[in-house]
Amino acid sequence: MTLSISAASLVGERRTEFALRFRECVASYPFTPRGEGLLAAYPREHAEARQHYDALLALERRDADITDAAIRWLLPHADTPANRTRDVWRSHAPTTASDPRAWLTGKGWVRAEEWPRVAAALLRFVRRATNDPAQLAAACQDFAALPDVRGFQMGMLAPILQALRPDAYCLLTGATRTVIQHLTGERFTAKLTDLPAANAAAWAIIRDARDLFADPHAPALTASDLFDFFCQWLITTKRWQPLTPRAWRLAVADDDRWATWRREGYIALDAPYGGDVTTLTAAEYAERRAALPPPARAAFARLWGFAHDLHERDAALVNQGRTLLGSGTITGPYYHVAGARDAHRLPVQWERLGTHEMAGTGWRTPLTKLTPEVAAALIDTLPAPASSRTTPLGAPASAAMVREGPAPYVTASPVPDRYDLADCAAETGLDLAQVERYGQAITRKGQAILAGPPGTGKTFLAERLARALSADGGFWEMVQFHPAYSYEDFIQGIRPQSLPDGGLSYPLLPGRFLDFCARARTHTGRCMLVIDEINRANLASVFGEVMALLEYRDHAIPLAGGGSFGIPANVALIGTMNTADRSIALVDHALRRRFAFIELGPNYETLRRFHARTGFAVAGLVGTLQRLNAAIADAHYALGISYFLRDDLATTLPDIWQMEVEPYLAELFFDRPAEMEAWRWASVRARVLPNPRG
Repeated sequence: MTLSISAASLVGERRTEFALRFRECVASYPFTPRGEGLLAAYPREHAEARQHYDALLALERRDADITDAAIRWLLPHADTPANRTRDVWRSHAPTTASDPRAWLTGKGWVRAEEWPRVAAALLRFVRRATNDPAQLAAACQDFAALPDVRGFQMGMLAPILQALRPDAYCLLTGATRTVIQHLTGERFTAKLTDLPAANAAAWAIIRDARDLFADPHAPALTASDLFDFFCQWLITTKRWQPLTPRAWRLAVADDDRWATWRREGYIALDAPYGGDVTTLTAAEYAERRAALPPPARAAFARLWGFAHDLHERDAALVNQGRTLLGSGTITGPYYHVAGARDAHRLPVQWERLGTHEMAGTGWRTPLTKLTPEVAAALIDTLPAPASSRTTPLGAPASAAMVREGPAPYVTASPVPDRYDLADCAAETGLDLAQVERYGQAITRKGQAILAGPPGTGKTFLAERLARALSADGGFWEMVQFHPAYSYEDFIQGIRPQSLPDGGLSYPLLPGRFLDFCARARTHTGRCMLVIDEINRANLASVFGEVMALLEYRDHAIPLAGGGSFGIPANVALIGTMNTADRSIALVDHALRRRFAFIELGPNYETLRRFHARTGFAVAGLVGTLQRLNAAIADAHYALGISYFLRDDLATTLPDIWQMEVEPYLAELFFDRPAEMEAWRWASVRARVLPNPRG
């Protein structure tokens, strides 16, 4: 078979699909029991194959009978408990689970008396192909021409070649061939004579994807091992099917949930299962589903489909009752957030938001697949985005869904009314130049902390900076630190999970940050994690070994619970720190060095700008706050202006001062009661109210 170079090239949709799948694989599979087992198998298989091969050559040099040794050491045996006690070469990709010699003899493909000749030919083939890979085609032809070797097909002989020369050969299992055929358009049989062309196609894919294979977050494997790792995940774990974009409709229960889905960029499904459904095998899923009562069984089946059937680039439409609310594109794989209200999620880039009353019935079903025609018609009823989009559906596009470029998929674009740093400046009342400087610091360092006393708008500013900086193809979300927050919550830990039978399982699950990073790898834009009250947790304990990665973003490190981890380049952190709660000096110095610190104090100009549009005469209030903060005489405890950023301040100011400001001041002036009296409402009312009557 002659390999078509053009067909083997990873371009356009093929490369997009491979890149999406590869990033999903390296973000999740290395941290699963199956993935960890496979990562441990590769170095063992290489070392044992080389040891056995050298011993076999030594036997041959002594003119010893090599028949038994060649069969035990060159053919792939299953890694079973029985084989672990035998002197055989164990492979994660055996052709048969039984003994290869017994299997081939039982099939009638090798007669018992022919094994000495076949074993000698087997050694000649392996030696010829490993000594000079250019001889592979000739070696395959010569071996295949021998009589009684029908069972020695590609899958029987490729494993030992790859184990001995991972720099020249790929592990051409059925899973690998399936992936190669899809990506290249070539077709390969299992015959040994197709091995050279299949191997060349695999290496063409690896060369075209060398930038992906060089990802520092990918497992530290040879290129051929990493390609096999990906193929095993895609076929045996992900149960791959070609990524043909489809459309799905999801019902949302209430307005609050829909607001959260829009803001945080995901869709979610309720289900009677508290764990990550993708950690279950198909057999485990079937067993647990059968144990549930009928209504829960149907919901569990829906969750299984939600996690396995909905793919990136599929369209997602959301409705509440008969009202269509929005549509977007799924941008990454299913993920699970332990303990969250909507724990089972898929990331979504929203494109059209609005309302449309739909005709007919059946819209309350939690999850349904739509035909391309129905989905396209429904999407067209929603307001068109600010810029043209491509449609993820196979149906003809409307004028508002003009195709852009070669791939019929939705492009990663922000939602309409894109939010940027100028919007952030306008909403916070800060100078645009100052906001841009903050954005540059976050981008340069990768992480920053907004530090200041209460009421300076730290959280408000952090949320809007995150929204603006993630607008171009990314997403943002917030996590709240507290004294009980731990490494297990943030990085990785064992968490009890309830089982349908009432029992418990104890899987090792990724924490909030590992989960966030896994989703970030499926996005092209910057992904922002806001950590509110960052200094309220024990930061050195919460970050653990990941602290080093905040500075060395191009590195990956082993985690205490197993597997390796690196922070994607598109991830940035914004922390908020209340300096009245705990001084910056109390933060671990090693961690403090890794953050840019942005000091926020009371910004009286922001207060003036805000009330310029409300009509509230703010001069007296500003002057009072300036005198009060001078009396406090500690920038860490200064009173901020966010208490007073209200349109109805003229009527609510008395309550704000007496119920919020005075309790705070009472603690600051607890040893100066006479001075405290000067700042009570009765004493300041005439100065802060434009019209002090009433």
